[in-house]
Amino acid sequence: MRTRAQLAFFVILGILIVLVMVAVFFVAHRGARDDLYNRLEGLISTPDYVEDVRSHVSGCLESVTREGIFLLAKQGGYFSPSNESDVFNIPRYVYKNKRNVPTKRFVENELASFIAWRLDSCVDDFETFPGLNVSAGRPVVDAELGTHFTEVRLDYPLVIEKGGVISNAKAPYTLSYPSKLGIMLEMSNEIVGDKIGNPGVKCLSCLYQLAEKNGLAIHFMDTSQGTIYIIRDERSSFMGEPLQFVFGIE
Repeated sequence: MRTRAQLAFFVILGILIVLVMVAVFFVAHRGARDDLYNRLEGLISTPDYVEDVRSHVSGCLESVTREGIFLLAKQGGYFSPSNESDVFNIPRYVYKNKRNVPTKRFVENELASFIAWRLDSCVDDFETFPGLNVSAGRPVVDAELGTHFTEVRLDYPLVIEKGGVISNAKAPYTLSYPSKLGIMLEMSNEIVGDKIGNPGVKCLSCLYQLAEKNGLAIHFMDTSQGTIYIIRDERSSFMGEPLQFVFGIE
């Protein structure tokens, strides 16, 4: 009985010694304690500068998306000129009696590729945040052409370090940008289908009615290499001018 009582006494004494040592350590190392608290706070809450960096990325995403939509529409849905383009780099949707209209998924992938390519130069290595050390992962972009909007999702993980505090910003960015690029592509498909079904016939009133039905305008001009079609959204403003979708038919 005495032995067990002695054992219990030494166990309690040992616990008390450990607690005293821990208390002395935190009192003597207040700076270390504060640093620990700061690190924990950085993990629990989101510092304002993290939101500033995310806002910078969001602004770039909107800017390069607008630029990408404008470029793809001007080049008939292509990031780079297609192999069937004419001397003006306008894609020929009908060439040598072959249909060459890009699919909706193809144009969406082209837009996503453009956004990912341009994003790095837009964020500019986060040079506008000299007090921060920002490491960015590889941007992964998905784009979807809707009726009146282009939907974009960006996964762009960031690691932000300031004063020894590390924050991870992994939440995706989403953007719904007003654009009739999807309708323009559908309209071009209808024009090509009618052209193939009725070769040698150009129904001007049919073209104007089709454009009016979609809230758009259409212009065309004949060249030595065929007819160039320009579908315009007069109510939009991209890069200082209306969005216009351009393609050719031999």
